[in-house]
Amino acid sequence: MAKTNGEDEAVLLLPQLPNDIIRRILPLIPTKSAFRISLFSNQFEGAWCSGPEIDLDEGNPDGGINFTNVLKRYLKFRTEGKDLRPDQSLFKFRVRMAMDDPIREDILEKLLICFAKERSIKVLDLSCLTIPARLSSLQTLINIKSLTSLSLESVRIKGDAAPYMRLASSSDLLLPFLKTMSLKSMQLPHSNFSDMLVTRCPSIENLSVISCCFDLEYQQNKFLIPHSATLKCLELRDCNFRYISVDSCWNLETFTSVSESPVVEELSLSECDKLEKIEILEKHLESIDISFLDNKTLSLKIKVDTPNLTSFTLDSEDMRHKCIDGQGSFTHFFEYYYILEEYKRSRTDPSSLFR
Repeated sequence: MAKTNGEDEAVLLLPQLPNDIIRRILPLIPTKSAFRISLFSNQFEGAWCSGPEIDLDEGNPDGGINFTNVLKRYLKFRTEGKDLRPDQSLFKFRVRMAMDDPIREDILEKLLICFAKERSIKVLDLSCLTIPARLSSLQTLINIKSLTSLSLESVRIKGDAAPYMRLASSSDLLLPFLKTMSLKSMQLPHSNFSDMLVTRCPSIENLSVISCCFDLEYQQNKFLIPHSATLKCLELRDCNFRYISVDSCWNLETFTSVSESPVVEELSLSECDKLEKIEILEKHLESIDISFLDNKTLSLKIKVDTPNLTSFTLDSEDMRHKCIDGQGSFTHFFEYYYILEEYKRSRTDPSSLFR
């Protein structure tokens, strides 16, 4: 292969660098580039694996690299590196790849088992293209107790309902340090799934659920969060949940529900007394029920666009709230029942009553 003088010089110099210097350089460049460099000499073999952050993205084919071989080499490093130094602990692992090969699925599962044993990883981001990756059980994920951030896209968890029912009936914590969780384009295995992932993660603050649905086997189709003392932000977008119920999330500040799905029928928010902003843009939603316990100083910003709404209940004492439309806020405070009656009668945006 033709190379410039500068490139030739770089290739000649790199093998002569001390091992400690090589291990410091390779983690600072993109993972796939580091992998390519490691092909020049056995001296670099595995050095790219030792960084605290591994980011593997197959999205743009690059230089004819066999992505499955990259995964195999990384798995070999984590399973055969019996004397890994503390500075080789993994902090973040992100992979975005096509799941068109069962070998990749097997490698991914084995890597997750390694992460659980090492107990160092904080950030896990799995994004699968073409077809969903299938994990053998929920236990594979919840064994990684060190996680503070979890992002899953197009990941399907196999297995029957029995494991979830056993988890639901126990009081064990799942991911004790998890603060942020994002689920996208997933078929959730059971109606208890959302309940468990919030109530049994005692540090959870941010939850985003996008383009998800429940397994067709479970007809209840109810997204339920019965309580959380830490959850601050909940976002639901383009999900096929028939019922949405959020109860006793005492520190919840922001709630968003946006969807054009014809499946969504009922939405309930109860005892979320620190809510500051509610955004509900549900084209087919028929019923909204919002209730508070202690809200004498509550000033709540609400944006609602629900053209098919037939029932809107807002239960509170001495409540003040604002309505916001797309152009700005309104300073008018009002008794909710008057606005709601007008809303049901005229089917107009409540904020338009202030224009």
